[in-house]
Amino acid sequence: MGMGAARRHPDEAEVSAEAFNADGTLAETVADARITGAADAFAAFSVNPTAIEIERRPLAATDAPAVDPTGQDEDVACTLGEDGAAAFSMEPGFLYELKATFPQGEAEYAFYTVS
Repeated sequence: MGMGAARRHPDEAEVSAEAFNADGTLAETVADARITGAADAFAAFSVNPTAIEIERRPLAATDAPAVDPTGQDEDVACTLGEDGAAAFSMEPGFLYELKATFPQGEAEYAFYTVS
């Protein structure tokens, strides 16, 4: 998906920042989520999305956060509630990329998980 790392309101101009650089290192703007194991999570928005897609990519075993160059994108199952929150499960060691569709357009978000 190669989603942007910056968060934005769906009414703003499109953000073109990438979640990771050509060498696999994560962009400085990508937030981290510290979890000890698999965890249930949700993403909430100020405007309810009409759809959401979530993908994850494994992180490499390096000193600096980076995606694994041999890793493949995986779809992450999620449920979009009536309140507009997306529920999904996450595990440490992945870059998560969320693509939310709103009546005004699309917004992309990214974060990575570490233990």
